Amino acid sequence: MKPSLYAAGSSLLALLFCAPASAQLYGGFSFGESYLEDVQTGTSSLLPQFDLFEVFGAAANDSERLLWLVGPDPLNSTSGSLFGWSYGDTNGPTEIGPIVTDAGASYRWDALTYDSINDKLYLALAFPPFGAPSTARGIWELDPDTLVATQALSISTSGVSASISGLGFNRADGLIYAPDDVGLQIVAIDIAAGTITPVAGSAYISGSADVDGCTVGNNKVYLVDDDPTFPPQVFNLGTGTYEAPH
Repeated sequence: MKPSLYAAGSSLLALLFCAPASAQLYGGFSFGESYLEDVQTGTSSLLPQFDLFEVFGAAANDSERLLWLVGPDPLNSTSGSLFGWSYGDTNGPTEIGPIVTDAGASYRWDALTYDSINDKLYLALAFPPFGAPSTARGIWELDPDTLVATQALSISTSGVSASISGLGFNRADGLIYAPDDVGLQIVAIDIAAGTITPVAGSAYISGSADVDGCTVGNNKVYLVDDDPTFPPQVFNLGTGTYEAPH
């Protein structure tokens, strides 16, 4: 069976699963440090080839063994670029190019995920810059060939109040899941229907209020808080309950 990789990301860290031997959790921080953690044992190790690389979001195409990452544009720190990294490469991520919207705007993106069913990349924009329309806050589809992002869903017009800076695609149901720091819960995003729906029973564990990392694997949503001392949260979509992270 091929190794599988499920990825999502956020403004402070990104998460993914890869399985060269067993499932692993990847954390990439905006201050330029990345690590892998074995999901079963909790053992972690640094990735030296990612040293000083700022990660705002990550998404993986398992069939091509390619990890996409969103980070700051090297020439403009207020906007974002798409980067690529092949599984197991001893070199760090390679810049593919700066991302622009179909209206020509440049944003500092907050999350990235890959819809492996429909072969689509999605970005999240949680904090549009000064002067940008309020409707810019939402989910954007990114063409990795042209590097043009087109809005797929505006949070401002979705009928809910949500702050989303992490994304994770779930192959089990075709939905994107995300932490919502306004409702302090997980929400399900249906791009086709244009809806954002709270997930029953998914209220953040007590003490958690700013979740920046999110990914989905094995029908479970993995969340990491902005506070590095706070333990990861693992929500089982099948049972509708939280479980121990390891």
